[in-house]
Amino acid sequence: MIWVTKVQPSRPHLLHKEKSVMPRSYAESQKQLTKESITTSLFLLLKEKDYAGITITDITKKAGVSRMAFYRNYNEKDQVIEEHMNQIYEQFFTKIGSLPARTPETISFELVGYFDKYSGLFAESLARGYNQILFHSFARALGDFYKSTVTWDNYEGTRAHYWNTFMAAGLFYVFMNWIERGKAETVNEMAELITELNT
Repeated sequence: MIWVTKVQPSRPHLLHKEKSVMPRSYAESQKQLTKESITTSLFLLLKEKDYAGITITDITKKAGVSRMAFYRNYNEKDQVIEEHMNQIYEQFFTKIGSLPARTPETISFELVGYFDKYSGLFAESLARGYNQILFHSFARALGDFYKSTVTWDNYEGTRAHYWNTFMAAGLFYVFMNWIERGKAETVNEMAELITELNT
């Protein structure tokens, strides 16, 4: 079963660290503002052109920052989307981890609701050519969730790696197909289907 997990207190995730009691320094605040500007600018550009056609110069001009500022924060433009998606995915799996009752039904419902909520972003990623970045981020986040919750004795090494990949690909592309088809099925119908497919 996909959602056979051990019940445990919600765990901290990569993007949900304890807040420091010290106020942010000016440099930290500026770095955060720069990253937010770069991220916003990239997604605005994606409204106009395909991902492959967007250059670092396009992004920095739109954001009003230098190329040096970009490379102080990112190695490449893929990383901008990866960090943005990591925040979204981590928020979702944190919510799942804090559910009072994690059953196949409740997890499937939350998962479908998540893809429904961000369906515009996923549809754009399919149209603009950056869907694979979203998939790889999802696969990593789902893998982290499984590692902390799966109870199987033989869930380790190669078996765990390919199980994570298999489940991530199956779930992700079912949802991409659902979105491409205009979400013909309701959230409840899709949640029931996902539960049936994975039990």
